[in-house]
Amino acid sequence: MRALGLLEKYQVSKLLTHCYGSVTLTAILEHDAPVGDIRQFYLAWLYPAIVRLVAKHPLLTAVVQDADKETAHFTIVSDFNLESIVTFDELQYWEPNEQAKRLAEQCDKEFDYDDHSIPLWRLHIDTHPDRPKECSITFAVQHVIADGRSLAIFWQDLLEYLKDGNNEAASPPFVLRGNKEKAIAPAYEHRGAPRYTIMEKVRLLAGHVMPSLFGEKKSVWRGDRPSVMDRSKVCHDSIVQVIRVDPAIWKKICATAKQQHGITPHAAIMTAIMLTFSQLYPKESAVKSSTPVNCRGMVNPRIPEDEIGNFVGSYSRIWTSSDFKDITSFWKAAKAYHQGLQANKKEAAKEVFQLEFLSRFPEDYCEILWFEKWKKFLPMGREGGIELSDLGRCSANAKELYFCQTANTFTTAINVNAISTLDAMHATIAYQRDSLDESKMDKFGATLMKTLELSLQQ
Repeated sequence: MRALGLLEKYQVSKLLTHCYGSVTLTAILEHDAPVGDIRQFYLAWLYPAIVRLVAKHPLLTAVVQDADKETAHFTIVSDFNLESIVTFDELQYWEPNEQAKRLAEQCDKEFDYDDHSIPLWRLHIDTHPDRPKECSITFAVQHVIADGRSLAIFWQDLLEYLKDGNNEAASPPFVLRGNKEKAIAPAYEHRGAPRYTIMEKVRLLAGHVMPSLFGEKKSVWRGDRPSVMDRSKVCHDSIVQVIRVDPAIWKKICATAKQQHGITPHAAIMTAIMLTFSQLYPKESAVKSSTPVNCRGMVNPRIPEDEIGNFVGSYSRIWTSSDFKDITSFWKAAKAYHQGLQANKKEAAKEVFQLEFLSRFPEDYCEILWFEKWKKFLPMGREGGIELSDLGRCSANAKELYFCQTANTFTTAINVNAISTLDAMHATIAYQRDSLDESKMDKFGATLMKTLELSLQQ
């Protein structure tokens, strides 16, 4: 048993208010042609590797007890059957629109905190008779046990185990057991993370109190249509787009960013997103960007890069029309963003400690973090802006990877999720149905890819 940490309570509160579903990472895999029953083939293929995964990562057998109480805590499922967390279907997953629908479906699934018989993750396997030596597997997880980086860790470990030749042949029953000898590690705030000074806390409190008294001064884009501001009707209904950047173009973008400008490809993606927004919303003068930051390396001692858990902060920035007048300012804007992100990573690592101001769980988390946004950000009832959650380059040896998650109904209007493999970059664009002008959003993915391509001419 281990009490929930600050970030974990934050994630649970999103499920309690029904503003968020799941975070997912989908892998397109190649394998031998199945023989016999297709379900049994995949279960037998995956089972030995997942046994090893579960032994390494205790949060993969975790459930939350007392989720809606002050005493919320993790416990471990003693055993469960792999079949209980795996579903199957037939899908032309190589078609972007079909894959997008599947990702939206998987992201919108909510986990049941009252079911303590199975852990807080699932696998969905799509196959098709036209491609018998391939499959698409979606790993969907409740955010309380895993941040975005954790999903990449899951796939890197799973694919390594599948291919290292150390797996024994498996047959039913496919029972998985928790590792009783390996406890769940302490929460992020107990791992040596940088903390706020007293003066920083005072400034933070002033920053929260003044806007609540006098209103938000900054006018930024918060979406096109108001949220449903009725507690009994809060729900998430994601629309997802899938984009694939041509490998040749992506390689050139990476080389240009690193060699000519000394910045990361991530900065190029964010700048392309902002320039795309400015083209589709030319009358909007400002938009806020949010960037989740992997904080494993910013604590003392460092958290291992292969540890599953919640170790994330966030960097925010206001972009104005002067930042992206046209494509000619692309690399200048990208460099400014990159410098700001690098300079603020330590502050991002401290961000979790703002949650210490919330004394009651779950009441303060649900009311102050979420429901108060309806009043604070009228008329839209959401914070707005665009989040780019970028897992960067993943070493998992998959044919394709797609990272996706629900767009939070109270926060960002558009959620872009990116991941790159050895030679390609794939992204998903998610937003809530009826929150945006869909005629504009239908153009978002194509405009983003074109903007990335045009950046190479600057």
